[in-house]
Amino acid sequence: MKARHKAMIFTIMVILGIITVLLFKVSQGSMDSILTTAEFKNANDQRLKLISDVERLEDDNAQMRIKLETYKEALKNDETTIDEIESELSRNSALAGSVQVKGSGIVITMQDGVMTTGEDKDDVLNYLMTIHNTDMLKILNELRNSGAEAIAINGQRILETSEVYCSWAFITINGEKLPAPFVIEVIGDTDMLRSYLASDYGFVRMIGYRGVRVETRESESITIEGTGGFKVPNHMKIAEPNI
Repeated sequence: MKARHKAMIFTIMVILGIITVLLFKVSQGSMDSILTTAEFKNANDQRLKLISDVERLEDDNAQMRIKLETYKEALKNDETTIDEIESELSRNSALAGSVQVKGSGIVITMQDGVMTTGEDKDDVLNYLMTIHNTDMLKILNELRNSGAEAIAINGQRILETSEVYCSWAFITINGEKLPAPFVIEVIGDTDMLRSYLASDYGFVRMIGYRGVRVETRESESITIEGTGGFKVPNHMKIAEPNI
């Protein structure tokens, strides 16, 4: 488009130059025998028209350059927007638990303590040495509050909609019955998680005092699988802001 405009402007300028020379000679009286008055008027009109065409083409060319720059800027902005959308989608997918994630963190392994039996059986002591769903819920809440970004128990990704409850010797999470030992994998701020495990007030240490068998370790590489088990809201809708 730009090359065609340049060619048209060049051609018009050549013709305009020829006409201008002819008009100049006529005005000097050197070509009276060649051009009549009517021809002189037509030539001058043609000259004015060519000047107008040149100005119009130059204006069109300037407008096209502005449009081209606008398109280039819009394309750059679109690419930036797409990158931002993809980055936000990846982040939200990781937080929602729908994709596999990996990172450093801690691993906690828990199982019931050694139960007393026969004449030594102590129901209260056995109860304290048993892991209950309320114990697991407290630990999950404390882990989230201590820098955890992704958590899995026996391979089950913990989502915001995950249920945790006892099923006799099992704990059910995301509809799956999980047997002991319970391996809790946590990806997050290792320093904060380490401090949590070292705290005398953390629930992980407290259930150890009850007789529950607990082992903890740090890991530089933990991989937690994604899940498609999150619930799609059917009744919840985004509320319009009050204006």
